[in-house]
Amino acid sequence: MNYGPSVLSRLKRIEGQVRGVEKMIEQGRDCTEVVQQLKALQAATNATTQVVIKQYLAICIKDLEGSGNPNHVEMARLFSLIEYQEE
Repeated sequence: MNYGPSVLSRLKRIEGQVRGVEKMIEQGRDCTEVVQQLKALQAATNATTQVVIKQYLAICIKDLEGSGNPNHVEMARLFSLIEYQEE
């Protein structure tokens, strides 16, 4: 699957955020500042996950439309991804 440059860009940004949090912890920064950055990191990973799921769904729907035969195993996988993301 080709995830495209937007996903890679998001992941590089997340990587930078992780390094920033590591530095904050090494410097003994205030807990609330660290937690705030961790929440931002969590939001960034959730948003990236949503992009990947949407791209995957688009490909699967296109494949299903082309075949005319729904793949129930693949559909179950898609629903489990969506349910996992909602937790």
